[in-house]
Amino acid sequence: MNSEEPKDALNQEEINQLLQAITPAENAEILKPKPQKRDESFLIISANLTDDLKHDGNVRISGKMLRGSQLEATGSVEVLGGIIGGTLTAGGMITTPFIEFSRIRCRDSLLVSRTIFQSDILCVGGIYLAPNTGSAIIGGITKSMITIQTDILGHPLSETTRVELITSSADNLESNDPNFRQIVIFNKIRPSVYISIYGEEREFQNNLNGINIIS
Repeated sequence: MNSEEPKDALNQEEINQLLQAITPAENAEILKPKPQKRDESFLIISANLTDDLKHDGNVRISGKMLRGSQLEATGSVEVLGGIIGGTLTAGGMITTPFIEFSRIRCRDSLLVSRTIFQSDILCVGGIYLAPNTGSAIIGGITKSMITIQTDILGHPLSETTRVELITSSADNLESNDPNFRQIVIFNKIRPSVYISIYGEEREFQNNLNGINIIS
């Protein structure tokens, strides 16, 4: 198992800057579900992304984001082939099958069908890996302001896997999501895992039914 550290690890100053850029009113609007029109128009990239791209709107990449590539989009981003060593910042939702050795910043939710491996993730919305599929977060640092959900957390051969819920105004936020302010592991928590809820480290143990809810 490769234990390469994610580049440009998230630091507290960067977290503070993001929190300052989002007022409590804006936070409530982002986190509280509401009917809204979705912009279905996408910039389509029918290949791998290997260089830098900025786009005002949504982006769909049919291939992969490869090492060294950088993408900034004001809307949602779909990377159908996965992200390997890329840097992605999105104003909307991000959807991809897997993320490896990458840096992700998302103002909405992150949907991953398989694995987040040795990456640096920060989302204003929830981070959701597909349940009952063997999905896993392994190594790196993964931070959300709402919830983190995965089948498996950590790996015996990986360095420490860090997952954290962060926000300076959690008590003032509203959400109809029953998993709000929870880290949910549907299967197993492996060794070498650090879990923090709003700055407080949490202890855990694997439940017999396989579902661990940490809040």
